[in-house]
Amino acid sequence: MFNSIVEVYNFVNLKILDKYQEKIIVLYLNVKNVLIYEQLLSLGDECSAILDKKLICKTVIEKYARKVIVIHNHPSDSLQPSKDDIASFYFLKESLELIDCKLIDSIIIIKNGFYSIQNSVEYKVN
Repeated sequence: MFNSIVEVYNFVNLKILDKYQEKIIVLYLNVKNVLIYEQLLSLGDECSAILDKKLICKTVIEKYARKVIVIHNHPSDSLQPSKDDIASFYFLKESLELIDCKLIDSIIIIKNGFYSIQNSVEYKVN
């Protein structure tokens, strides 16, 4: 069960950190924030990866997920979200609402911290 963004960070940080390749992981949760399914959605290059919104919606329906968290790394070690990161967040959020699912957050992870697009807040970790 995930009760905070820090718990999500601790769960995925070692799986997703990569100096050479951007990765996107999606966590599918039930109504009580218990993990139902974890999906490595995309492997990209050093500056981008494809966020397949249709595949996320399809998986939500197949797994009966009620909540979703999207996590991706920035190999550049920049916590700043791109315009595409922000636009994708809002588009996915609206799409998931149509199928009765909530996008909890989209999180950018680097070695020393993470950024919550939902909260527009940067977190540093040791």
